[in-house]
Amino acid sequence: GTDDALRDASRLADQHGGKAEDWSKVSGGNHTATDGTKIETHAYENKVTGQVVEMKTKLKDEGQ
Repeated sequence: GTDDALRDASRLADQHGGKAEDWSKVSGGNHTATDGTKIETHAYENKVTGQVVEMKTKLKDEGQ
């Protein structure tokens, strides 16, 4: 990670429980689908409970 504060930490604590400082952004890494599409999976995780919420998958643009 990073030492930067998570902007959504207070909202995550309000919506999903725990304390704001318990939440962090996580990535499932980069993957290549069978058709060659590059994808990344991101979510938020409560480090105390292990709860993972708001998972999303992004298409990775090779031009960036």
